[in-house]
Amino acid sequence: MKTFLNLLSWTIMAPVIVLLMSGSTALADGTETLGPLKGVTIASGTGIIVAGVGLAEPAGEKIIVIEIPGDATVRQAFVYWEGQTPFDGSVDVDFKINGTDINAADPGDDSDGGNRIGKPIFFYAFIPPGEDESQDIYALAYRYDITSLNLVVPGPNSLRITELDGFGHVTDGAGVLVIYEVPSDAASEIDVRDGIDLAFINFDGLRQVTVPQTFTFSAADILRKATLSMFFSSVQGPVSMGGTPRATSIEVTINDITTIYSNILGSSDGPEWDSKNLEIDIPAGATSLTVQAFSRDDGASTQVSIQSHRLDGLRYHGLMSDDLPASLFWLAGGLSIPPEPPSGDEGCTPGYWKQEHHYGNWADGYTPETPFSDVFEDAFPGMTLVEVLRQGGGGLKALGRHLVAGLLNAGSGNVGYEMTESYVIERFNEVYPGSKHDYNPLKDMLESYNERHCPLGRAERDMPSAWPVGLKTGGTEAALLQNFPNPFNPETRVAFDLPEPSFVSVKIYNTLGEEVRTLAEGQFHAGVHSVVWDAEDNNGNPVPSGTYIYRLNAGSLTQVKKMSLLR
Repeated sequence: MKTFLNLLSWTIMAPVIVLLMSGSTALADGTETLGPLKGVTIASGTGIIVAGVGLAEPAGEKIIVIEIPGDATVRQAFVYWEGQTPFDGSVDVDFKINGTDINAADPGDDSDGGNRIGKPIFFYAFIPPGEDESQDIYALAYRYDITSLNLVVPGPNSLRITELDGFGHVTDGAGVLVIYEVPSDAASEIDVRDGIDLAFINFDGLRQVTVPQTFTFSAADILRKATLSMFFSSVQGPVSMGGTPRATSIEVTINDITTIYSNILGSSDGPEWDSKNLEIDIPAGATSLTVQAFSRDDGASTQVSIQSHRLDGLRYHGLMSDDLPASLFWLAGGLSIPPEPPSGDEGCTPGYWKQEHHYGNWADGYTPETPFSDVFEDAFPGMTLVEVLRQGGGGLKALGRHLVAGLLNAGSGNVGYEMTESYVIERFNEVYPGSKHDYNPLKDMLESYNERHCPLGRAERDMPSAWPVGLKTGGTEAALLQNFPNPFNPETRVAFDLPEPSFVSVKIYNTLGEEVRTLAEGQFHAGVHSVVWDAEDNNGNPVPSGTYIYRLNAGSLTQVKKMSLLR
């Protein structure tokens, strides 16, 4: 059999002849049932990633480069490959990875125990003048579980593929799909679906699109970031003579809203082979995701039909090789979606962490002087963690306060807070800047977890001696204490004592009765608490000198006192 590249010099000068046929082993027509891996149990883990390489000419070893987090454990690893061969199995498509044999199943083996996936798909026939017109070429795809071979390990991996004697077509390729587990992260919902399916612009109707693949998962009350990993082959390569990338799209539908990833398949991972890891937003409440790959005629190439005739009852079409539109095979797709963080147990509000007498409880590794940009994306240039805690206002400023509090709650061994530090950091870095996402869902989530019973109130270190004697009243009724210092500039502390857990609000008003600033609002444990006012309003603007009223609402109790600001 002549390899495709042996015929390439002919196809550059003459039409590529593409065969359409029907039958039990035929072109994909949109009716295939592709789905979960047969006879395979998917491992649990926290993440999924794919990488691959084309196996076409030039001959020699090929390298798949894939990096797994250094602190992870590889739970499962599959190698996928696709090649085109006569259906009689006369071409050996086995190969080695780092010297280990990776053997294909018999092309006729479609049992659950075999490693071939899906039925062989008749793809094309090249019929140069004088050549045998009976040579039927089929695309076959395989999956092989290499977990036990320990070929993929944490950290960077270079997987050498050698002994490629059976490969030579531009569409031949191989890739590795890895499910891994990071100890500090909660287990994700992971699903892998595979099979072989073809989309090609010159086909009629459904043949221009692969079979939709739908992943289902549990709903969550917050926005989550999932990873959608996919293998495709036969997208671009020598057959298109290095011209304009052929038109494709990957379309992801969630809650009846479709996101189109246009022309992202372009052999970035090797000739005629594409491995894609897409980050996908999963809205709150969503329970499924559907992905399809399309071959499109969007003007990126010029389709010129120059030949149409019948041979032995089969229909042929001819296209100029440099204008050949996209053809692509779907081989595998995997979805990894993190769970909703468990309900927070015991947290502390931003007001707790920004007070100096609570600094002794700050989580290890963080100090009030730690620059915000050393931990998160630099949303607050030049500001420290405690400065972010102390700023007023809504929107991003409110998120910043709860973000730092969530970080400290997660890092403190004295707080039963079930979100991890890395989770808090990653969630913020995903939504910042705000053009990517609305801040409010993340702020609301953090706020709900932070404003729970805080167990550190009785464990705090002694308050500074500058506070007046008798501050810790220990009374049987809630009490609002006089702010200190008073008069003040630039900030003062407002303290209150609770005999029992209560929902509390502390607000500042001007002498006209207009609200100036909300200092605290949420559930507080029994004991003495204090909050700092930095003489700014809810929008972060400095307020003028004058007399201000501060009010405590705790359960059914309301108390009011006055303070003076001297600029």
